[in-house]
Amino acid sequence: MEKPIVAESAPTVPTQLKLFPEFAQRMAQGMQAVAVPAVTTGVVELLSELGIPGEPEVTWEPNNDESAEGRPLAIHVNGQLCRYSDELMLLLYSYVLGKVVLPFDALRGLRAWLTSAEEHLVTKWLALLCRHALGRRAGLLLGAEQARAYCCSLGLSTGARTNDLPRLMRMLAHVLDLGIAIPIRRCIERP
Repeated sequence: MEKPIVAESAPTVPTQLKLFPEFAQRMAQGMQAVAVPAVTTGVVELLSELGIPGEPEVTWEPNNDESAEGRPLAIHVNGQLCRYSDELMLLLYSYVLGKVVLPFDALRGLRAWLTSAEEHLVTKWLALLCRHALGRRAGLLLGAEQARAYCCSLGLSTGARTNDLPRLMRMLAHVLDLGIAIPIRRCIERP
């Protein structure tokens, strides 16, 4: 007999930020008290807008990996790397600064800014980057536990085969990556 799809509570959406060492040091010196809640709020809003069940659990750690390609941080969600463009980082950097930042040598300037700028500005940039990077790769937010909870919310737990879950998860992830929210139960029920 196959195991039914059951979700007991809102699943955790593990969101890990791997920061370059100097930025991680700044977080450890107290910035995490405002940055982690700001990122969490952004991810909560995104999950809600997209119809993905779950509660983000945002953590951070230093990234001493040489393959970080000069990026100030790597974003991992549900154990997968969320890729984003240099352009997104720089657009958000310009937005937070309130002026246009030219790409020439801007990434080096961004790294220095992250370790020295006002905490509220860096926090705003970090929260916006996480929200928009994850929004562009929204399928990553739908892990196995989120898909299981989604199935339960649709009433698929009765009679659904466990081997249907991976297929449904892939299909829903593609829909999310297209920028389309997955509807909640009351949106798809027939009158």
